[in-house]
Amino acid sequence: MQVYVHYPYCTAKCTYCAFNKYLIPNSTKSLEQLLLKEAGNRKATTLYFGGGTPSLASPDFIGSMISQLNPQDQITLECNPTQLDKQKLLAFKQTGVNRVSLGIQSLDQKALELFGRDHSVNDALLMLDTALSLFDHVSADFIYGYPGHQLVDWERQLREITQMGIPHLSLYQLTLERGTKMFNQVKDKQLQMHDQETLADFFELTQQMTEMYDQYEVSSFALSKEFESTHNKGYWQGKTFLGVGPGAHGKLRDVKGSYRTYNILSPREWMEQVQERGHGIRKQTRLSPKDELLERIAYGTRQTEPFSTQDMVLDDKMLQWQEMGLLQFDKDWIKMTKKGLAVGDRIALELSYLQGS
Repeated sequence: MQVYVHYPYCTAKCTYCAFNKYLIPNSTKSLEQLLLKEAGNRKATTLYFGGGTPSLASPDFIGSMISQLNPQDQITLECNPTQLDKQKLLAFKQTGVNRVSLGIQSLDQKALELFGRDHSVNDALLMLDTALSLFDHVSADFIYGYPGHQLVDWERQLREITQMGIPHLSLYQLTLERGTKMFNQVKDKQLQMHDQETLADFFELTQQMTEMYDQYEVSSFALSKEFESTHNKGYWQGKTFLGVGPGAHGKLRDVKGSYRTYNILSPREWMEQVQERGHGIRKQTRLSPKDELLERIAYGTRQTEPFSTQDMVLDDKMLQWQEMGLLQFDKDWIKMTKKGLAVGDRIALELSYLQGS
């Protein structure tokens, strides 16, 4: 089973981020002990430390979780450039972490300030160099299409990024999330989002400038298959996973079928329940066969791996989409093309409508 561990603490709140995160308290020892308790003694296939900022955690805690779950595949740790030096990164590697995902977000200082990031471009470049010297599997996150972002600036930055030899890139088009500072800035007309046509130009430019990478998902680019995120691919392929920590989600399966779990958001309330009951789950939702079918469509149209058409209603539009070069298909599977990823959401909507949703 895949395991996701949510470490909810950060040193600052980014203007675009809607994840479940809190400013780090003076001590995190109690939370770390209870994360270990909720994870339990089970065997993991992949282990992913997300957040928040899990690189703020102690290497001892990271090592204890790895020893407890004994993952057989990728062990990923999300890292931010601040509060992280070479010694700590090396300590994480020595615990068994074999993949790091770096939250760089931009190589433009003004963009970092707009995002509310607490690191500089120099901090990011230093951490990137250090990570590449220590790990074979390194991923770096960047955001594009944000208010004020210009295509010419993104082209220049992509040229720099793709010459660094980073094995994996996560290139995200900004999604405006309700409740964030940036959402309110746009709502109050302090900032202006790009129109859909311009965002499509950003996506097309991103594909053009990353031709040396394999775009295996809308936002995911790997130099070769070995550098793909096996943990994230598990999500997209509908595999089960355990969510550990405040606000973590999970997908589990029993004799009745699959169900989703949703953990308590507040770290304090989550800790109280884990202490008392051994888990922080606040809600479970049973997935019907139709729910799983729609989920397969939603994830399948975001990636280039073929996905099954079992129990799926299809019509003549499949032929039209194939002739347009958006996908390939036969009676058993559908496979999106790189061109098709640009309109994957639209195809997913139409396929979902055919299923009676």
